[in-house]
Amino acid sequence: MYMPRYFIALNLPPEAKTVFKDIQDGLKQQNSDVKITWVDPHIGHINMHFLGDLNENDLNHLKQELKALKEKYGPISLVLTGVGAFPGIENPRILFLGIKHSGENNLIKLYSDLKDILIQEKIHIEERPFIAHTTLGRVKSNSNRVKFPGEEMKDYEFKVDSFKLIASTLTAEGPMYDVVESYDL
Repeated sequence: MYMPRYFIALNLPPEAKTVFKDIQDGLKQQNSDVKITWVDPHIGHINMHFLGDLNENDLNHLKQELKALKEKYGPISLVLTGVGAFPGIENPRILFLGIKHSGENNLIKLYSDLKDILIQEKIHIEERPFIAHTTLGRVKSNSNRVKFPGEEMKDYEFKVDSFKLIASTLTAEGPMYDVVESYDL
Protein backbone atom coordinates (compact mmCIF):
# COMPACT_ATOMS: atom_id res chain seq x y z
CA MET A 1 0.00 0.00 0.00
CA TYR A 2 1.36 3.37 -1.02
CA MET A 3 1.06 6.38 1.26
CA PRO A 4 -0.64 9.42 -0.27
CA ARG A 5 1.22 12.61 -1.02
CA TYR A 6 -0.68 15.87 -0.93
CA PHE A 7 -0.98 18.96 -3.09
CA ILE A 8 -3.22 22.00 -3.49
CA ALA A 9 -4.69 22.57 -6.93
CA LEU A 10 -7.31 24.31 -9.02
CA ASN A 11 -9.44 21.81 -10.90
CA LEU A 12 -10.14 22.55 -14.56
CA PRO A 13 -13.85 22.93 -15.36
CA PRO A 14 -15.34 20.39 -17.83
CA GLU A 15 -15.17 22.71 -20.86
CA ALA A 16 -11.47 23.43 -20.23
CA LYS A 17 -10.86 19.67 -19.92
CA THR A 18 -12.41 19.26 -23.38
CA VAL A 19 -9.93 21.80 -24.83
CA PHE A 20 -7.13 20.00 -22.91
CA LYS A 21 -8.15 16.66 -24.47
CA ASP A 22 -8.40 18.10 -28.00
CA ILE A 23 -4.92 19.61 -27.78
CA GLN A 24 -3.51 16.47 -26.20
CA ASP A 25 -5.05 14.31 -28.97
CA GLY A 26 -3.34 16.49 -31.59
CA LEU A 27 0.00 16.11 -29.78
CA LYS A 28 -0.48 12.33 -29.58
CA GLN A 29 -0.95 12.16 -33.36
CA GLN A 30 2.10 14.35 -34.01
CA ASN A 31 4.27 12.36 -31.57
CA SER A 32 3.25 8.73 -32.04
CA ASP A 33 6.95 7.80 -32.33
CA VAL A 34 7.89 9.39 -28.96
CA LYS A 35 7.34 7.64 -25.63
CA ILE A 36 5.14 10.01 -23.64
CA THR A 37 3.05 9.19 -20.57
CA TRP A 38 -0.12 11.20 -21.10
CA VAL A 39 -2.16 12.71 -18.26
CA ASP A 40 -5.80 11.65 -18.18
CA PRO A 41 -7.77 14.81 -19.13
CA HIS A 42 -10.32 14.03 -16.40
CA ILE A 43 -7.70 14.76 -13.72
CA GLY A 44 -6.32 17.89 -15.41
CA HIS A 45 -5.54 20.56 -12.82
CA ILE A 46 -3.35 23.55 -12.02
CA ASN A 47 -0.95 22.58 -9.24
CA MET A 48 -0.58 25.46 -6.81
CA HIS A 49 1.64 23.80 -4.17
CA PHE A 50 3.04 20.29 -3.82
CA LEU A 51 3.12 19.34 -0.13
CA GLY A 52 4.47 15.77 -0.12
CA ASP A 53 3.83 13.54 2.90
CA LEU A 54 1.73 14.91 5.76
CA ASN A 55 0.89 13.21 9.03
CA GLU A 56 -2.74 13.18 10.14
CA ASN A 57 -2.28 15.94 12.71
CA ASP A 58 -0.60 18.30 10.20
CA LEU A 59 -3.24 17.46 7.59
CA ASN A 60 -6.12 18.22 9.95
CA HIS A 61 -4.54 21.49 11.09
CA LEU A 62 -3.86 22.54 7.48
CA LYS A 63 -7.49 21.86 6.50
CA GLN A 64 -8.59 24.27 9.25
CA GLU A 65 -6.09 26.97 8.22
CA LEU A 66 -7.10 26.80 4.55
CA LYS A 67 -10.66 27.74 5.51
CA ALA A 68 -9.37 31.30 6.05
CA LEU A 69 -9.22 31.65 2.25
CA LYS A 70 -12.74 30.36 1.69
CA GLU A 71 -14.78 32.75 -0.46
CA LYS A 72 -12.05 35.40 -0.31
CA TYR A 73 -11.63 35.84 -4.07
CA GLY A 74 -14.72 34.82 -5.99
CA PRO A 75 -14.24 32.89 -9.25
CA ILE A 76 -10.83 33.41 -10.84
CA SER A 77 -10.73 34.11 -14.60
CA LEU A 78 -7.96 32.22 -16.41
CA VAL A 79 -6.84 31.58 -19.98
CA LEU A 80 -5.29 28.48 -21.61
CA THR A 81 -2.57 30.02 -23.76
CA GLY A 82 -0.79 27.26 -25.70
CA VAL A 83 1.58 24.32 -25.50
CA GLY A 84 4.94 24.62 -23.76
CA ALA A 85 7.58 22.38 -22.22
CA PHE A 86 9.80 22.13 -19.17
CA PRO A 87 12.73 22.64 -19.01
CA GLY A 88 12.30 23.98 -22.59
CA ILE A 89 11.23 22.98 -26.09
CA GLU A 90 14.80 21.98 -27.02
CA ASN A 91 14.82 19.21 -24.37
CA PRO A 92 11.21 18.70 -23.27
CA ARG A 93 10.51 16.47 -20.25
CA ILE A 94 7.06 17.84 -19.36
CA LEU A 95 4.52 19.00 -21.96
CA PHE A 96 1.99 21.48 -20.66
CA LEU A 97 -0.72 24.00 -21.45
CA GLY A 98 0.23 27.45 -20.28
CA ILE A 99 -2.18 29.39 -18.10
CA LYS A 100 -2.41 33.10 -17.43
CA HIS A 101 -4.85 35.27 -15.52
CA SER A 102 -7.58 37.24 -17.21
CA GLY A 103 -8.41 40.52 -15.51
CA GLU A 104 -7.43 40.90 -11.85
CA ASN A 105 -4.48 38.66 -10.96
CA ASN A 106 -6.13 36.67 -8.18
CA LEU A 107 -4.24 33.54 -9.27
CA ILE A 108 -0.95 34.96 -7.95
CA LYS A 109 -2.68 36.39 -4.87
CA LEU A 110 -4.13 32.95 -4.07
CA TYR A 111 -0.76 31.30 -4.68
CA SER A 112 0.89 33.77 -2.30
CA ASP A 113 -1.79 33.42 0.40
CA LEU A 114 -1.49 29.62 0.22
CA LYS A 115 2.29 29.90 0.48
CA ASP A 116 2.00 32.08 3.58
CA ILE A 117 -0.25 29.49 5.27
CA LEU A 118 2.12 26.64 4.37
CA ILE A 119 5.12 28.55 5.75
CA GLN A 120 3.20 29.34 8.92
CA GLU A 121 2.33 25.63 9.26
CA LYS A 122 5.99 24.70 8.65
CA ILE A 123 5.06 22.60 5.62
CA HIS A 124 7.92 22.33 3.12
CA ILE A 125 7.17 23.89 -0.25
CA GLU A 126 9.09 23.91 -3.51
CA GLU A 127 11.39 26.89 -4.02
CA ARG A 128 11.10 27.16 -7.80
CA PRO A 129 9.08 30.03 -9.27
CA PHE A 130 5.37 29.48 -9.84
CA ILE A 131 4.54 29.00 -13.52
CA ALA A 132 0.82 28.38 -13.94
CA HIS A 133 0.23 25.37 -16.19
CA THR A 134 -1.58 22.08 -16.52
CA THR A 135 0.52 19.04 -17.42
CA LEU A 136 -0.40 17.24 -20.66
CA GLY A 137 2.25 14.51 -20.51
CA ARG A 138 5.71 13.43 -19.43
CA VAL A 139 8.29 12.63 -22.12
CA LYS A 140 10.03 9.32 -21.40
CA SER A 141 12.28 8.93 -24.47
CA ASN A 142 13.27 10.57 -27.77
CA SER A 143 12.68 14.04 -26.32
CA ASN A 144 14.66 15.59 -29.18
CA ARG A 145 11.95 14.35 -31.56
CA VAL A 146 8.92 15.95 -29.87
CA LYS A 147 6.86 17.94 -32.36
CA PHE A 148 4.83 20.95 -31.24
CA PRO A 149 1.73 22.40 -32.92
CA GLY A 150 2.61 24.58 -35.89
CA GLU A 151 -0.13 27.13 -35.43
CA GLU A 152 -0.83 29.37 -32.47
CA MET A 153 -3.54 28.15 -30.16
CA LYS A 154 -6.53 30.44 -29.75
CA ASP A 155 -6.73 31.61 -26.13
CA TYR A 156 -9.45 29.79 -24.23
CA GLU A 157 -10.94 31.65 -21.24
CA PHE A 158 -12.50 29.86 -18.27
CA LYS A 159 -13.23 30.38 -14.58
CA VAL A 160 -12.34 28.34 -11.51
CA ASP A 161 -14.49 28.68 -8.44
CA SER A 162 -12.65 26.54 -5.88
CA PHE A 163 -9.29 25.16 -4.86
CA LYS A 164 -8.76 21.66 -3.52
CA LEU A 165 -6.52 19.83 -1.10
CA ILE A 166 -5.82 16.55 -2.89
CA ALA A 167 -4.27 13.23 -1.86
CA SER A 168 -2.31 11.52 -4.64
CA THR A 169 -1.59 7.80 -4.41
CA LEU A 170 0.67 6.22 -7.03
CA THR A 171 -0.64 2.95 -8.48
CA ALA A 172 0.48 0.69 -11.32
CA GLU A 173 -2.19 2.37 -13.50
CA GLY A 174 -1.00 5.88 -12.64
CA PRO A 175 -1.85 8.38 -9.91
CA MET A 176 -5.19 8.19 -8.11
CA TYR A 177 -6.44 11.55 -6.85
CA ASP A 178 -8.83 11.93 -3.92
CA VAL A 179 -10.17 15.34 -2.91
CA VAL A 180 -9.57 15.70 0.83
CA GLU A 181 -11.29 19.09 1.08
CA SER A 182 -12.64 21.66 -1.37
CA TYR A 183 -12.70 25.42 -0.70
CA ASP A 184 -14.96 27.79 -2.63
CA LEU A 185 -13.30 30.92 -3.88
